[in-house]
Formats: sequence, structure tokens, C-alpha cells
Amino acid sequence: MDLRRTSWCLAFLTTACAPVGTECPSPARGEGIQLEVCLPSGSFMMGHAKLPKPTTGPDFTVMPANDWWPQHQVSLGAFYIDAYKVTWGRYARCVAAGVCSRSGLDRMPELRAAFAAPELASHPAEGITFREALDFCLWEGKRLPTEAEWERAARGPGAWDYPWGNAPPSASLLQMPSSAGVLPPPQVDAQPDGASPERVSGLISGDAEWTSDWYDPLFYARSPVVDPRGPSAPVFLLVKHEYGERNWTKSHGGRSVRGWRGSPAGGARWSNHQLGATAWFRGERDAAGGATFRCVRPVRSRPASEEPPAIYTGLTWRPMAAGRSR
Repeated sequence: MDLRRTSWCLAFLTTACAPVGTECPSPARGEGIQLEVCLPSGSFMMGHAKLPKPTTGPDFTVMPANDWWPQHQVSLGAFYIDAYKVTWGRYARCVAAGVCSRSGLDRMPELRAAFAAPELASHPAEGITFREALDFCLWEGKRLPTEAEWERAARGPGAWDYPWGNAPPSASLLQMPSSAGVLPPPQVDAQPDGASPERVSGLISGDAEWTSDWYDPLFYARSPVVDPRGPSAPVFLLVKHEYGERNWTKSHGGRSVRGWRGSPAGGARWSNHQLGATAWFRGERDAAGGATFRCVRPVRSRPASEEPPAIYTGLTWRPMAAGRSR
């Protein structure tokens, strides 16, 4: 018996702990680093309460964005999610098939070297642009996860801060990021203790992961409660912060990224400089920038109009809303 899963189920008493039924034809499919895990339909608490302005410590001058507020209940249909980040080996096969581009990799010598190194085939593919990640997922018959799907995988059906629970991060739980390309992050299955009880690994580790959603710092305040998708177009906002006139939460028309590493020494939970992040921490990255990623596929097919937006549809500008607050 899996005692870890049993204790987790007793803690939450949710349908996610029930035997897999028709919504999950099997609890998993595939094997090894290409394993997919099925997450049953159900509800979970997305987001977090507002965090106060820090008064001491390393984050004294770093304001929490509070773009994870308000916490709200969300219902999702069943879906399969990659148990591991996409690796260099998997991505290389897509490039060899003539589907995936390596143009983004050619920007950085260390990424070109990692792409070609056989010993790194089981390590997470870093520096992948949004379009490259999207092309890969479509090639495998999948898509990128929405923010809600990613957060559900990272928090379980409850409201844990991390995939493994609420315990502070430690070196045994996290894949630490590479250092300027000198030390590659560990292979994707190197730290099983950091996996969720549902066997999804590496959600808080190394670089952030792409989602399909455009980033909107105000989205949680108006998110649908059933299978939420992000905004239908890029969002450009300048939101006045409640902690002082000179502090702002911004969106620059980028995509939402999730899953920074936690800080082994404790420290910041929202600081971009410390890169200490919980499962509800949100971020934005330009689609031409680089990140890691994993793919999902719904258990039940839906009309194309109901699928999360996947492709750039062109830039749609919205006025900068200076002075807006929650």
C-alpha cells in the first residue's frame, strides 16, 4: 500500500482519491520519462489570500504581487499531464522529425551544447520558446496546460503550498537550476521525493514552465469557475499597488509561467530575485523567451471552440490602466 497516498487521501477526502473510473481510463499511460498521469475531474482551491507587505528580512523592498488573489474554487475535467518535464531527448526527436524548430536554442551556446549532448537526453529541455513548446505538444497530440491545470497538478485537490505538502523546500525535494549553463539541472526523474502524491515530478524545480494562458495580474478576480482559460488576447496593464505609490504589478502581453524553484534556505516566497516560489506563485514571460515545459491532453475530447487558446492570434492592445487596484 502507498502510505503517502493514503495519508494524503485521508487529509483531503476528495473524489481524486477514489478509484479511477470512466473519467480516467487508467491512472497512467506510457512509461519512464514519457509517463503521463491522469488527474480525475473535481474541484480544488486555486490561488491564495493576499500577502502583507514584508517589514523585515530579505524581501523588505520586494512587494508581493498578490496576483494570486482571491483564492477561489475551480472545477476541472479529467486530463492527462506529463509526469516529467519534456527532456532534451524527447525534444530532439521532434526536431529530427522536421516539426520542432531549434532556432530558439541557437541563441545560447550552452543550450546548443545541451541539445547535442547524449548524456543530457534525460535532462529537462531549457530555453524553449513558447512557440517551440507549443509545436512539440501538438506534435505529440497534446497541448500546453492552462494555469488552472498546472496549479491543480502542483497543489492536488487541496490547497498545498508545494506538490509535496506545506513543508519548506529542501535540497532533497527540488531540482536546483543550472548556473549560467555550467551545471545542467538533474535528470527529470532524479528527485522523486519532490513529486506530488499523484506522481507528477519537477513542478517546482529549475526554470519555470510555460502554460497556454496569457498573463493577466487581475485574472484570478474574474476567473471562470469551470475549466478556466486565460484571457483571449495579450494583456497590457499597469496596476497600482496597494503598498505604496511607487510599486506596481504589471503585465506586458506575455504568457503565464509557473513553477520556479523553492528557496532551500527559506526566504522569499514571492521574490523574483530570490526565486523562492510556492505552487500558487504566478509569473510572466515574453513568448520569445525561454522556459521548460510539459504537455497535457484532456481525457474527453471537446469542441475546438472550448479548448484553451493555443496559438498567437496577433497582438490586441488594451489601454494601460494606471491607478487600478483591487
